[in-house]
Amino acid sequence: MAQAKVFESQGELQAAENFKKAAEILSESDYGITLRFLDILRNSQNEKIVVVPPEIV
Repeated sequence: MAQAKVFESQGELQAAENFKKAAEILSESDYGITLRFLDILRNSQNEKIVVVPPEIV
């Protein structure tokens, strides 16, 4: 049981590192975030998506 938690935490750490790298790459391009957002919309099938303008956040 303890080893499973270690593996789970290692996976979460690796996922966080990958998200950070992806954010850095997307932020280098003027349209990186926009393209990623459009890709998410394209790949969402029967999901509800809420769009919040950046000015609100």
